[in-house]
Amino acid sequence: MEYDARLERELLQAARDWMLAGPFVIWSYEHYGWWKSERRGYTRDLREAGVYVREEAEEITRMANSFGSVNEAAIPVKAIEEFRSPTLTPET
Repeated sequence: MEYDARLERELLQAARDWMLAGPFVIWSYEHYGWWKSERRGYTRDLREAGVYVREEAEEITRMANSFGSVNEAAIPVKAIEEFRSPTLTPET
């Protein structure tokens, strides 16, 4: 099979879309910990991190980072699943 740059771009975009669909955990650089569920504090244990749907993760990071510095980052659960046990789903 011959190399197809268009196919490669489409596959990379599909992978990005899959990853960024969520759910997410949120890392706080300010508090050096993961956001817990329902926005109730922080934990250093990834297994205790809250899991957020995309819209809520975007809202949290937008508000926290609105002062000109990056304080919080939304991390796709799919990117770190091997570090969590068991895999969790968003609480809605």
